[in-house]
Amino acid sequence: MKMTKYAVVTVLGLVCLMLPAAVRADSIVDVTISNLTFNGANACGPSGTTLCAQTFNGGFQWDNTTNSLVAGSVSFSSAGALGTSWSVTLGPKFVAQPTGTPDDIAIELMDSSNDFTLIALWETAAQLAAGPYTISNQVFSQNALTLLSCSAFAAPNSTCPTDFPKPPGANFFGAAPAASGTIAVSPVPEPSSLLLLGTGLLGLAGIAWRKSCSRKEQT
Repeated sequence: MKMTKYAVVTVLGLVCLMLPAAVRADSIVDVTISNLTFNGANACGPSGTTLCAQTFNGGFQWDNTTNSLVAGSVSFSSAGALGTSWSVTLGPKFVAQPTGTPDDIAIELMDSSNDFTLIALWETAAQLAAGPYTISNQVFSQNALTLLSCSAFAAPNSTCPTDFPKPPGANFFGAAPAASGTIAVSPVPEPSSLLLLGTGLLGLAGIAWRKSCSRKEQT
């Protein structure tokens, strides 16, 4: 009978350990943008001949269940020829898509001269899928449309049109695609999953403790 009880408790403990993977809906995901770099003309530096570049780092959390941003999760920084001061606007369905195709989650970063950077992550099956996203200037599944554009209404002192001129063959507001960087989406464990994991560990610890006490009593 004792062995049966131990077997039952052991099975329950293992079930609790495995439940997080099955129960977690991966409804909230982390989006991490690392060293997303846009290269421009050789017009920067003291001599005006150094390659101009602008790099972005940051990220946010996205709730796939409500298709919305997790409040307070946005964090971005930038450095380069266009400075460090950028505002962030983020939301779903920024670019209109035909019915039946994936929508996008767009991050628009804008500097004080109204020059903007657009990063659009394409959803699959109405969710932001986990995995690496390929930076691109085209729209495909599991790609990130990454573009930097100098505003036609830029402030008079803006160096953006000189530093980042329209590249040959540009097809989106005269924007330049990112040259390098990574964008990754990863699931965030839900609190309930962590609780189940802790319960499983406690159950297994209890089994070990009871077995230890039994052995001491028998001796």
